[in-house]
Amino acid sequence: IGYVSQDAFLFDGTVAENSEAEASTAPLLTIASVVDNRTFDRAGLELGHFFQYWMPVYDTLLVLAPDGTVEPNMATEWFYDDTRTVLTLSQRDDITFTDGEVFDAEAVKANIEYLRDGGGPFANMARFVTDVVVVDDTTVELQLERPDPALVPRLGVVLGAMASPASLGDPAAATEPVGSGAYLLDAGATTPGTEYVYTRNPDYWNPEAYAYDSI
Repeated sequence: IGYVSQDAFLFDGTVAENSEAEASTAPLLTIASVVDNRTFDRAGLELGHFFQYWMPVYDTLLVLAPDGTVEPNMATEWFYDDTRTVLTLSQRDDITFTDGEVFDAEAVKANIEYLRDGGGPFANMARFVTDVVVVDDTTVELQLERPDPALVPRLGVVLGAMASPASLGDPAAATEPVGSGAYLLDAGATTPGTEYVYTRNPDYWNPEAYAYDSI
């Protein structure tokens, strides 16, 4: 499989119907890829063939459903102002990153600005974001230079991926990702260029959404 959509990992809706019988007998999801992962660094995340590497470890603010609609995830509500240049996001208050850092509005600000300013291949997803304003611990405003119709769906992919703020800019994050996703990268069992092994995050906030014990 050269590219695996988010549906392969999720265990809800139509995916649950296809996976429920398998979940009890096939707890391992094995995915083949034609390319190696380039980096787990938050600024360098990509789509296409690379989505399957980082999606298990980095949860996203929103999530794209199988029919393409946008649904809540780490962020629970979102709305634009009348000019559609200010997007307000409300987020969960019960999530921690695997290094113990708390997921809050400051973490959202740090991640989006790091992507925008990091020079990675998908930094353009945040190109119209002029400022990320922390309203309170669970609320941020994304202030835009101009309306961006793609902004909300992108919060379900690279733009919305959340890494621990403490890991942003740390060279070790390129090979040792620190997220809050449903899985942890098992560094001891992983051989870059050959095999990447992921095990369940025991502290993940929504474990029922994922069918597999390991990837």
